[in-house]
Amino acid sequence: MGFYRRRQGVFVCGNCSAELKGAGRHGVARNRNNPYFWGLTNEPARVLCQQCLMVRKEQMPSIRRMKFNQYVKLGMFREN
Repeated sequence: MGFYRRRQGVFVCGNCSAELKGAGRHGVARNRNNPYFWGLTNEPARVLCQQCLMVRKEQMPSIRRMKFNQYVKLGMFREN
């Protein structure tokens, strides 16, 4: 399960333990790392990285899969 690691806004992927940046200084995960944002309602993890979402891409609804591909092409999953 993904969790909030430090007050600096760093999160840990719930599947592979990769570190992810948060959204600003408020200690909130970015929507693009949230499985519910992508329509993965059966996912127990709270935060997922791009590689873990890529594995689950076929489970996404078609409209969300298209948006996910657009995010990947725009480079919105950069870690730094």
